[in-house]
Amino acid sequence: MQDMPIRWHSDETLCADAARLAITLDRPVYDLVYLALAQRLSARVITADQRFANALATTNHGDLVVTLSELSSRHSAGVSG
Repeated sequence: MQDMPIRWHSDETLCADAARLAITLDRPVYDLVYLALAQRLSARVITADQRFANALATTNHGDLVVTLSELSSRHSAGVSG
């Protein structure tokens, strides 16, 4: 595990960001912890939860969520991003 690129982030601010997103998006806070972290890291959330992805698809955050099936399709087609 020492060779893994692990970065620690403050729980307090991350949880506060997730709570704000949960209120704004009317979603469970546990789902939005991942979204809050993705925003902080300028990354994407990769999920098997199609309902979560669908719920965020029409929001300003939809581009940050990628489903495993979408990722698999992109990979099979040789598309990056």
